[in-house]
Amino acid sequence: GYSATFCRTPKSYVSDRRNVGETIKNAEITVPERRDICGLSGVRACDALTIQIILIFFVAPLALSGLVHGSGGDLTANVVEGGIRLAVFVAYIGLIGTFGEIRRVFAYHGAEHKAISAHEAQRPLTPEEVDRFSTAHTRCGTTFILIVVVISIVFFGFIPRTGVPLPVLILSRIALIPVIAAVAYELVRLGARYYGNPVVRAIYAPGLWLQALTTRPPDRSMLEVSIASLESCLASDRADAMAASGGPPDRA
Repeated sequence: GYSATFCRTPKSYVSDRRNVGETIKNAEITVPERRDICGLSGVRACDALTIQIILIFFVAPLALSGLVHGSGGDLTANVVEGGIRLAVFVAYIGLIGTFGEIRRVFAYHGAEHKAISAHEAQRPLTPEEVDRFSTAHTRCGTTFILIVVVISIVFFGFIPRTGVPLPVLILSRIALIPVIAAVAYELVRLGARYYGNPVVRAIYAPGLWLQALTTRPPDRSMLEVSIASLESCLASDRADAMAASGGPPDRA
């Protein structure tokens, strides 16, 4: 799934992650000609995608920022690198959003947000009720990625560049990704917990604005798919909780 809707509890987080998969499954989004995605061609495709990501989001910003390194020093170059990476990310999201199939995926993304928001507000999971909610969500993966890009500027800012070979600088960026992602994850959770605070809302507003690129208003059928997926996940969670407590499975 595209989004990572971080929820209040580990159990509901599992539900949301499973909800994305169920949404895609229920929507019958398939690509028949690539059914061998788990085979050799799938591995090659993933390798090619990984190389493209490294080139576009790491090598290119790092190389371009080197143009100002001589005149501005390490800190300036690192800040410029982060700015270029952020601009590339936003442009990339905007570009793929012009593709018909991706727009459809983004509409399911919006439907997922609406359904989860309705559930968290304890509203009935009906298309009419769910559609009242926004396509934006505070714990969306889009916000998470934006935070990753922004705080990477801080992390990479402490790495010296003078006299360091380009391959070493690239490896330093890649090596810090898990650390940056972990910090970003905790910041998303923290922001969701204190989202009622006006200062926190202001800080996280850009993430919600960016979701205008990664979500689209869903139609009724998409809402129904998202509702069915969420209800399936909730039923599975209830069954797991009942089994853990030693009681009979909940078939509701």
